[in-house]
Amino acid sequence: GVDHGYLYNINKSDNYQEVLAPYIQAEIVELKDWPSPVNLDWTDFQKAAYNDCITYSKKQTNWLAMIDIDEYIVPHLTDSLKTFLKPYDKMKGVAGVIINWQMFGTSGVWDIPEDMLMTECLIQKAVKTWHHNQNQKSIVKPRFCNGNWIHYGNFIAGYR
Repeated sequence: GVDHGYLYNINKSDNYQEVLAPYIQAEIVELKDWPSPVNLDWTDFQKAAYNDCITYSKKQTNWLAMIDIDEYIVPHLTDSLKTFLKPYDKMKGVAGVIINWQMFGTSGVWDIPEDMLMTECLIQKAVKTWHHNQNQKSIVKPRFCNGNWIHYGNFIAGYR
């Protein structure tokens, strides 16, 4: 349900470039190295990366999901994220949508089989009322966004 991805690499040294190469060449993904300085509070560092992405994407994208690589958006009432967001395009003053977390754990799986995806075997979730599920992430319209505070957007006057 998405057309394009902006990925920020934070000190990873595995084979991510090899894995992402076809997507980068097809211009589906843009990759930016974002090395983390030693002893920096990760929340400030993450916020800086998100805000860099908002600034960079303002003239390129209508909606931008501000999520980490281990977070997934799964619409329940529609078949795609694009369909889910469509009604919000018509609402005056709406520049973002907040979605709640639903925490998943290891599901008793310690090694993901090579022939399976993580989403196929880590399927047990915490109850909806668990306190960590009160966190959220946002999907924003970058052109109306002053920045992101990791879990929610900060919008220009007249937008919410």
